[in-house]
Amino acid sequence: MQKLEHIRLLAIDMDGTLVDSQKRVTPRTARALNRAMEKGIAITIATGRYTTYLFDILQPLGITGPAILGNGAAVMDMDKVYFHSLISEKDLREVSAICLREQAALFVSVEGYTCCLNNSYTMEAARHWAASRPDNDIMATLHFYDDPQKLLEDVIGKTGKLIVLHFEEKRARQLEQIFRRESSLGVVYSEFGHIDLANKGLTKLSGLKMVMEMYGVEPEQVMAFGDGENDVEMISYAGFGVAMANACPQAKAAADYVAASNDEDGVAKAIEQFLL
Repeated sequence: MQKLEHIRLLAIDMDGTLVDSQKRVTPRTARALNRAMEKGIAITIATGRYTTYLFDILQPLGITGPAILGNGAAVMDMDKVYFHSLISEKDLREVSAICLREQAALFVSVEGYTCCLNNSYTMEAARHWAASRPDNDIMATLHFYDDPQKLLEDVIGKTGKLIVLHFEEKRARQLEQIFRRESSLGVVYSEFGHIDLANKGLTKLSGLKMVMEMYGVEPEQVMAFGDGENDVEMISYAGFGVAMANACPQAKAAADYVAASNDEDGVAKAIEQFLL
């Protein structure tokens, strides 16, 4: 297989791509990333996660450049915020009202913790979420509120991303369509049961374009990896797009290459095959 000598930037999704099902970066993947950086290839992580906890994972890997957080809501590194688009009070109240009406669990991410309501359907969603993230004690980061108005007062002007969770696929897809019809925000179905909301026009691709400008690279010099619906634009735009074997059909259709799964060192194998 011919090497892609022109690649200068790797854009890599995190969950379902960089990390395995136990939310670990395997030694083989860490070695491949390090060897790519030794060749002068920059790496940016493009994730739906919206917390600088991400940098606790990236720092030991030596990845110190800007990362794309919250599906494009923020671009930052450990020392500097390059871009951060906050959700307005009007949009926060609009989403909150829809969630209360539909009995949908709303989680509002602010730095270091996540705010949510103290009710049965939110608790159920939180338990499912925690079970899916063994790398992060999600329950310990949740701040529960009995009063929806108090929750809103505490998060206005502090967040760029909202999460609505439901762990029945059919109901989650119904909620996705409700938000697309009724909310002024951009809506992304990022992974099973996760509906992410941010200001319209913000995506991983919009964040990637900012990072590309910082590094002075063109689309054909980018290799992008992903598995979810929120990765499709990025995979399609990059000069060489890689979908994981565990990716959704849309990501695979957009990709130039389908790698092994995230539990089979798919990122590492693709980097070794095409870049090293």
